[in-house]
Amino acid sequence: MKKLALFIMAACVVLAACKKDDNNKSDGNSGENPFVGVWKHSSEGNDPVPYSDTWTIEFKSDHSFLWNSTHIEEGINDSTSGDGTYDYSEMDKTFAMTMRTFGEPNDTTITGTYKFIGNTLILTSKDGPVLSFEKQAPAPSLIGKWKVISYKIANFENTGTTINEFDPTNVEVKENGTCRLDVDMGEGEISTRIIGYTIDGSKINFSEVIAWDTHDSFYFELSGNTLILTRSDNFSNSQGNYTEYTTVTLQRIN
Repeated sequence: MKKLALFIMAACVVLAACKKDDNNKSDGNSGENPFVGVWKHSSEGNDPVPYSDTWTIEFKSDHSFLWNSTHIEEGINDSTSGDGTYDYSEMDKTFAMTMRTFGEPNDTTITGTYKFIGNTLILTSKDGPVLSFEKQAPAPSLIGKWKVISYKIANFENTGTTINEFDPTNVEVKENGTCRLDVDMGEGEISTRIIGYTIDGSKINFSEVIAWDTHDSFYFELSGNTLILTRSDNFSNSQGNYTEYTTVTLQRIN
């Protein structure tokens, strides 16, 4: 995770330094922006123990982007996400990015060179490593407003029973990489939270837990106006190891 974070921190301003014209294109660039889309980098290592790093970045046509990095080591998932802006030059194949991490006050920057080989994007920062990103298939859009219909956890606390306990909640998924959660606490009190999110294939990663102690990411399935989120969590108690299975169902409301 440290190596990936150093690349992110080392890689973010040649892009932001380039000005855009009125058509939202970089100076000297023409045609379709080749960066637009979702790109994913994955790596594994053994320092000091086996681990895996994943960095997903979604470049948008307005020269903004959303990113999420995940480090898994000894079963512990450490996820970080944020947003930023980018620019590039077709003439000398340079890029620059200005990146913000959700929950932190300062921006970081990356500069370097780039090249495309088919569906592979290769970024080489001036002071960091060379990373290859594979372009991902477009995910179905979750943008819009949703209402939580159920929040079920099967085998809750290893009891073999399923609970369905939640406060009435409306969720607005926005294009800028944030979600607004309005929770009805009763007696006219609404609790509002704004959290970040990124999409990684069929998985949505939140910048913080949305419920319980571990629910910060879900696999999703979108069918018409119904959104289903699922995840599993491994725990242990006095009776031994067990797994809880969570299914959240939301209905689109606009």
